[in-house]
Amino acid sequence: MRTTKLYKIFIVCFFCAVALLFVKAYAQKGNFEWQATIKPVPQNGFYHLSLSPSIIGLSAQPQMGDIRIFQDQQEIPYFIRENEPQAASSFDTLTVLSYRQYDHPKHSELIVGNTNKKQLNQLLVFMNNASTDKDMQLSGSYDQKKWYAVRETFPLSNTIVRSTGTEMVALLQLPATSYAYYKLSISDSLSAPLYITKVGLDTLPSKKENPYLDQLPEARLKQVKARQASTSLWQLSYDQAMLIQQLNLEVSSPKLFRREITVLSKEVYRDRRGRNKEDYVVVGRGVLLPDQSVLTLDNEVKAKQLYIEVNDEDNVPLNFQKITGWQRRYDLITYLEMGKEYRFVFGNPTIAAPHYDLSYFAHTIQDQTPPLTLETFQRLKQPTTEEPRVFKTVYWFWAGLVLVLTLLLWMSNNLLKEMKRKKGA
Repeated sequence: MRTTKLYKIFIVCFFCAVALLFVKAYAQKGNFEWQATIKPVPQNGFYHLSLSPSIIGLSAQPQMGDIRIFQDQQEIPYFIRENEPQAASSFDTLTVLSYRQYDHPKHSELIVGNTNKKQLNQLLVFMNNASTDKDMQLSGSYDQKKWYAVRETFPLSNTIVRSTGTEMVALLQLPATSYAYYKLSISDSLSAPLYITKVGLDTLPSKKENPYLDQLPEARLKQVKARQASTSLWQLSYDQAMLIQQLNLEVSSPKLFRREITVLSKEVYRDRRGRNKEDYVVVGRGVLLPDQSVLTLDNEVKAKQLYIEVNDEDNVPLNFQKITGWQRRYDLITYLEMGKEYRFVFGNPTIAAPHYDLSYFAHTIQDQTPPLTLETFQRLKQPTTEEPRVFKTVYWFWAGLVLVLTLLLWMSNNLLKEMKRKKGA
């Protein structure tokens, strides 16, 4: 009888523990860290909110999937759009030499001429609207015979920065190069070819060259121990994590230099024994010259620290005066109504990214929408204190599972023995 009672008590406790875990997980879905009230709008319509580097940095998810807008308890749909390219007056068209389609394998090849061998770190590709995604590759050549890699396979969907009317624009970020010809290879294995109207580049320098970039807050810069001889290593630190797309490296000395640089991000991971390990991951490469100080990273990187490794060889190490970071500009577009109060919240690492119907109609919404203003942010909760490291290893999970199974077997065995004794009696 005593064994039966213990068995029942154990089963009840087990299911209570499982229920508590589900309750905790559900509660975390609505657990946002930051909140701001949106100032009332004067009339019904679409509005945009420019997502500052601080908002994007404090967002608990890489793609800002934790952002929500609430009216009372009702979730308000939105979509996020990158700022449009600059006006056509600063656009320099490149000559399209050929645009052909091939069957084996099925793909398109667009070749454009850069006759003056201008230094390029991006291309703008204008095309008719198309609801499709394709893999693309970019290569360069000096004679249209031998082609050299510029950018490896990347999806079309990640490059679209504008879609209005019947036209959309793709911004192709690439490492600084000056080939006489560029070839864009587009996979057509799953859909018909794209209708490309023109290709070109922006002609305004520095910040004015990229009006869809926002300057990040000033970072701390210090030299740290190099990983190997003949190189120098610099640490770039921000007060909070930032989404970084581009770096502007200002050198104070020497006056003349040509250095290969590598941008690194330090990642922390756990080995099989659950111990913390650190490793450097390459996020960008380039060549630094007196008149070439801007480096575009391979992809946007969200980090609190980056490392700049300079290959000095036998030269005097560079002295950096300042390194400025830039991020792509993001606008949140939403429909709000006059006379209603709205809350803007974010900072939840566990909530799933939203899927709103509104995103499918983004191309029908005009670019010029009135801006929204946020009241002062308030912190709804403090960041969760990290659990003791020892309980976060895989071994504790398996040890707990084995213990539970052992207890279940022991109690089942005792229950069977008791049932046999009663049957024998």
